[in-house]
Amino acid sequence: RKPEANVFLSKVRSDDMYYNDAQLMMEELDEASIGNGQHGQLNENNKDTVFIKKEVTGKPVKNEDPADPTNQADLELTRKFVSEAGSSISRFESLYQTAKTAPLGTKSDYSKSLESVNKEFNNLKYSAVNKDAGVLELKSTIGQWMSKRIAFIRQLIIDKTVTETGTSIALREEGDRLYSAMMTQLNKSKKK
Repeated sequence: RKPEANVFLSKVRSDDMYYNDAQLMMEELDEASIGNGQHGQLNENNKDTVFIKKEVTGKPVKNEDPADPTNQADLELTRKFVSEAGSSISRFESLYQTAKTAPLGTKSDYSKSLESVNKEFNNLKYSAVNKDAGVLELKSTIGQWMSKRIAFIRQLIIDKTVTETGTSIALREEGDRLYSAMMTQLNKSKKK
């Protein structure tokens, strides 16, 4: 069954982790066939057997070491945190946009809701052993952004107005700047 084995072994792709093993087995089969005087001959019972010689060009594929379990766990914890942070951002921004244009009488309710989402976000744990610096920066930026947005809504309540005032404009602009920086950092963190 050497010809069959040779056909199957030749189908192992160069990016497969068993590629080098398959190449060695094919060489051993070729050497065994030469030793038996059968090299290049087809078995009469298997006339439809095709021999394929594969020539490898380019760089050899390196077999990578198995992933470090700690790194794998950290990667999963990072992805989970980034996903949960993204959900908090969406909920908070949606509430903020509604609070910004809400009538003065309901702004304080929205302020409490924003504080609640902020508290939930602050309770999110990022427990990776080797914490990603970008994710730590993202967490910090989200906290600052949420604080500025809440301060903006509170300032509108203090000023007893639905529209921006000189005091609240600076808070809104700082919140907008942080939002932009935060979204850039979030997108980078999602790609990891």
